[in-house]
Amino acid sequence: MTIEAKDELRAGAIDPAALEVMTEAYEGACRELGPQLDEATRLRLAHGIVAYARGGTMDPEILKSLALRLVKGEDPGNGD
Repeated sequence: MTIEAKDELRAGAIDPAALEVMTEAYEGACRELGPQLDEATRLRLAHGIVAYARGGTMDPEILKSLALRLVKGEDPGNGD
């Protein structure tokens, strides 16, 4: 997870277990995107995961899936 996303989480006082779930989702999404992953996409993934988690989604597979859909332009949802 990016430093910016971690700073955003700290500001929102998210507990360590939630951070672990979000980190798992982020790392899984990064692995899935592989070589096409650039810094802008990493940031979009991180911010999307934070937004979806703040919205109540705390399953790492669902978070990963939502974030991937967001960066692929398949979901204009609340990940911004």
